[in-house]
Amino acid sequence: MQTDFREGFIIYRNGKKEPAYVCVHSGPALENPVSRDNNSETVASLCWMKTGGTLIISTLPRKRAFGIDFNRGIPPKPEALAGFKYFISKSNRKFLHEYRKKYAWTAKDNEDYDTRLKIYNRFWKEVKKNFFVLLIHTALTRLRFVPSIMDISSFDDKIISKEEFIKIINSVNSDYSDFFKKIENEYKTFVLLEEERAIINTFRIYNKFGLEKIDIDFLDKMKMGLNLVKKYCGPSVYNDLQKKFTQKKFIRAVKLTLEKMPAPKITYEHIFKGERSYGPKRELKEILGKNRVIVQFEPVYFMSFWYPNETSQIITDIINRVLEKIAK
Repeated sequence: MQTDFREGFIIYRNGKKEPAYVCVHSGPALENPVSRDNNSETVASLCWMKTGGTLIISTLPRKRAFGIDFNRGIPPKPEALAGFKYFISKSNRKFLHEYRKKYAWTAKDNEDYDTRLKIYNRFWKEVKKNFFVLLIHTALTRLRFVPSIMDISSFDDKIISKEEFIKIINSVNSDYSDFFKKIENEYKTFVLLEEERAIINTFRIYNKFGLEKIDIDFLDKMKMGLNLVKKYCGPSVYNDLQKKFTQKKFIRAVKLTLEKMPAPKITYEHIFKGERSYGPKRELKEILGKNRVIVQFEPVYFMSFWYPNETSQIITDIINRVLEKIAK
């Protein structure tokens, strides 16, 4: 095994070059515990140990004032410098929400900006050297994500089509159906706990709770969960929540929704379709369609933390089937 320590990231090599497992959010969680992809590096390292290849992990926080979000794009320097004060003061939340969607960092001055830009470019330069790039994330185990236990997206369908990928996922779902059924109750309990944590976090920030009272970033995620309430519980429960959105009524609706939902499964672009992956899309654009495969895996935190070995085995099973399909 070879270890290469770089500024902002580490590269591990094990026996052969491919595949390349890449963790863009594996750095420290500053300010709040969900500001990184918890255990993404654990799952990626277990995959890497099983298959060999390259492991590239970020060692920086993704918080824009403190580090770099490698999954977002390069910010224009004037915007990066102007936005720094808002990330420090936590003011102008609408600006912060829109900035996080697109850009990888802010900077206190020109030197700070240039340093981060160099690290960002060097990171993606290493990733671009590989044929089979696997971006490993971790998704929050929230209501909006169920029944997915792992969401997968692909940046290009020239080598393997979406239809072929879905066939592979359906086959793996069948193979692991007993395991998914076995952990169904644990998974749904974890979802409920995460929704309760989100409510506590909302109160901590705003000292109030309600659809008309909370910030746009929280509201987007909450509304995605409410769409599932409507789907599984019907319009009456959903409309009742809309009329008076309280903590007690919301948790009751979450419980009812989870009771009606099927067992967890692997999905293809259920939630994560790569729309905000401006970093990899821009930086890997030149290698797309050139006999390269780039895939994103988003296992939920419940899986990454409690079942990292099983999660890594599922991912490697999918990888092996993709490689078999490509080889034909």
